[in-house]
Amino acid sequence: IDLSGPELARAVLYTIRQAADKTGGAAGDILSANISEQLQDSAQKISIVKGTIEGNLFDIAYQPIVSLANEKIHHFEALVRITDPKCPFNTFEFICFAEDVGLAIEFDLAMCRKLLSRLKSMASRDQIIPVAMNISGHSINSDEFVDELQKLLAKNPELHGSIMFEITETARIQVLEKANMIIRRLRAD
Repeated sequence: IDLSGPELARAVLYTIRQAADKTGGAAGDILSANISEQLQDSAQKISIVKGTIEGNLFDIAYQPIVSLANEKIHHFEALVRITDPKCPFNTFEFICFAEDVGLAIEFDLAMCRKLLSRLKSMASRDQIIPVAMNISGHSINSDEFVDELQKLLAKNPELHGSIMFEITETARIQVLEKANMIIRRLRAD
């Protein structure tokens, strides 16, 4: 399995957390659990999820969000659908695992690139629709993510006002003040 040092560290941390959850956190039980097999399994899953992200082996489904006031479509929500046949996770499990092992930022950026590309194609045919995309609380806490997102949005000014972002509930936002500042920055762009 070809993982970088930081990815291997993520696999180790994830494996330890999983072993602690299964054994109730008792140190002796964690150490006596078959950590080697679990670590191999974690590393394999990280490799698959990383390959899914890098290979763009996911698609987008568009769920209409209807206004209760007039029963008309207000916007669509972009929902990820994993198309990688090797991926052992359903969509929810994929997102949670990506967050647990530190791959949420990479996934959110890949999803954003794909969505912006699709919206750009629609805009070129005058078929632009407003779309909301979910992003992880891990991503919104990352300066790297926000900087890259702003670059992507700046390259696509014709889509201004067509894309909305929703922060998922699966990961806690660490610093609410920072998240609020970032949200205001994105709104201003």
